[in-house]
Amino acid sequence: MDFRVLALLPLASLLLLLVLFPLIELFRLALSTVQLEAGGLRQTYTGMDNLRTALGDQVFGVALRNTLIFVGLTTLAQILLGTALAVFVQRAGRIRRLAQSLLLWPIVVAPVVVSVVWWLILNSRIGALNAALDAVGLPEQGWLSSTLSLFAVMVVDVWHWTPVVFLIVFAAVQGADPELREAALVDGANERQVFRYITLPQILPAIGAAALIRAIGGVKTFDEVFILTGGGPGISSEIVSTFVHRLYSDQLEVGYASMVSVFTILIVVVFAVGIWALRRFFQAIGGAA
Repeated sequence: MDFRVLALLPLASLLLLLVLFPLIELFRLALSTVQLEAGGLRQTYTGMDNLRTALGDQVFGVALRNTLIFVGLTTLAQILLGTALAVFVQRAGRIRRLAQSLLLWPIVVAPVVVSVVWWLILNSRIGALNAALDAVGLPEQGWLSSTLSLFAVMVVDVWHWTPVVFLIVFAAVQGADPELREAALVDGANERQVFRYITLPQILPAIGAAALIRAIGGVKTFDEVFILTGGGPGISSEIVSTFVHRLYSDQLEVGYASMVSVFTILIVVVFAVGIWALRRFFQAIGGAA
């Protein structure tokens, strides 16, 4: 056997153990009713009962809908903003390094810290944003305590993670062939045409990779929603991750929570496969270009 394969076997075995065993246990719990008895767990196989409960649960329906909206809109916004910033910074000249530093620092801040800072900004009673609105005579808003709550969390998520997209796309922009751009400009193309027909096809694979990373990250979002709104008011900003936390921690519905977790995995797989297919398509376009 090739030494390179043998060298990877210990790590591959460890990853298989850490991923495969919990996944099998999760599916087993999803098909059971789990009760706490005498300090232990008693599992009773119930087949698809938890699935039927999930399909009939209106709260889960709202959480699933909010998750899809959250992932779709935040991923789209981050791709658009990150790509625009990457192109702008590439052409920023002397201030390029300063712009890179300013744009990248949100990535290194922990999500909990980001959430607390934004809570201090958006809180309806003591928040800096409402204080600013009041100072100029505009009505205050319940950013985290009204139907705006999910939108407010999305704004925070976009602010926090757009730099990840910027970093990926900026590397692709820097790697684009400059001779093609110069030739197009010499031939009379304007900047918009150069970007549309020269730069964009070369960076589309990177955009696809960034979209995949951020879509998966969006499905896994927890800290921001939990700290900023707790899923409220009511369940207006509830997403699948906070719903699962509520089932596990507050209601001790381990079996049902496991089934919802399986749904979450399926959502991630669907997003990953869809974006992977788009990325392959973009790579084909970039290769043809």
